[in-house]
Amino acid sequence: MWHIKKSLNREDMFAAAKYFQGKHDFASFCNIECMKNGDDTVRDLTRLDLTIENDVMTFEFQAPSFLYNMIRIVVGTIVEIGLGKIKLCELPEIFEAKERKRAGAGAPAKGLCLVEIVFNE
Repeated sequence: MWHIKKSLNREDMFAAAKYFQGKHDFASFCNIECMKNGDDTVRDLTRLDLTIENDVMTFEFQAPSFLYNMIRIVVGTIVEIGLGKIKLCELPEIFEAKERKRAGAGAPAKGLCLVEIVFNE
């Protein structure tokens, strides 16, 4: 569980979550080692659902594949947008920069839970 004590701009967070969906170059949202190794950083995020109930945020992701630390960094970036540390309008520039330092801090791993892995036959 990750406790965030400050109020969040939920509207901006929902808009940010929607922006992340689809096929993008997620170079700004992966561990720096991805870039050093020359890995392909384009991913198709087919679903990112953000729900907030009783002050508990739940993020659900679906994609054919993810980059190392991608989920933690995406969640951290969305939270920083909610806190006003990153402006929603900066998100396209962060993607375009392809620099890890431009995105938000990674969310703590202790709040993440892998629920299911689906393999297509």
